[in-house]
Amino acid sequence: MRTIKITLNALFLLALTLFHSSCTQKIYQIYEVESANLQSSNKEIIFSNNDCEISYNLWSATGNLDFLFKNKTEHDIYIDMTRSFFIRNGIAYDYYSDIEYTRTTTTMTSTSSAASLIMKNKDYYTTLWAPSNAIREIKVSAGQNIGAARSVTEKEAKYICIPAKSAKEIKSFNISDYIYYECGNNKFNFPGKKSETITYTKENSPLSFRNRITYFFDSNISNSIDNEFWIKSLTNYTQNEVIENVRAKNCIGSGETTKTVNKQKAANKFYNTYENTGGY
Repeated sequence: MRTIKITLNALFLLALTLFHSSCTQKIYQIYEVESANLQSSNKEIIFSNNDCEISYNLWSATGNLDFLFKNKTEHDIYIDMTRSFFIRNGIAYDYYSDIEYTRTTTTMTSTSSAASLIMKNKDYYTTLWAPSNAIREIKVSAGQNIGAARSVTEKEAKYICIPAKSAKEIKSFNISDYIYYECGNNKFNFPGKKSETITYTKENSPLSFRNRITYFFDSNISNSIDNEFWIKSLTNYTQNEVIENVRAKNCIGSGETTKTVNKQKAANKFYNTYENTGGY
C-alpha cells in the first residue's frame, strides 16, 4: 500500500510540473520606433544629405543600432569617433573608448586552426544595462596539433575613412534590454494572445535615443549628424502570435525549405522577450 502511495505522489508531481510548463509562454515585447527627418520602410530607415546616406535596421533582440555610412561625394570622408556618441535618454556613451586588443592566430601542422580575441577595457557592445569592464576572451576552433602562432596588438581607430563613392558598416550599441510593465494591467503584462497597444508621443516616450555622428573631409571643418529616435508604441505578443514557419524555395538544389519568421519584423521595430509564468 505504501508503494502505491509513493507512486501516486510521484505521478501527481509530474502532472503538476507538466501543467506549469504548459502554462508558461514566451512573450515578445515589440517596440515600434518613430524617428525625426528619416525615411522608413520595412527594410531600412534612411537619413540622407548632400554628403552621405546613413541607413539603419533596428530589428533584433534588444535593438541593433549598427548603421551603414555611404559616402556620396568624390572625396574621402573621415568619421571622427572621438566626437561621435550614442545618447540614450539624455546620457551620452562614447563610440571611441581607447580599446586595445590582441588577436592571436595559430596555424596548425594539420588543416585545423585556432584563433582567440582578447578585448581590454570597456566592451561597449554589450547591453547598456549590464556593461562589462572585465577582459573578455573568445576562442574559436581549437586545433589538436601545435603550430606557429602570430599575435597582433592593435588600438581602436579614432577616425574611420569612408572612401569616395563607397560605404562602410559601423558597429554601434544595443538600444535597450529593459522590459516595460503597466502596473495593474495584467492583460498587457501577461497577454493571452496580443495585448492592447500602449502609445507614446515624443514628449512622454519612456525611451528616446540619438546617434550623433561627426565627420569631416580633408579640411578642419567638421559636420555633425544627429539622428533621433523614440518609442512610439509597445505591444506584447505570445510566441504563437508572432512566430510562424513558412515554406520557401530552396535556392541551392531543388524543392522547398522551412524557415522561422517573426510576423512583426520591420526596420523600425525591435523586441525583448520574457516568460509569462502565471499572470493573466
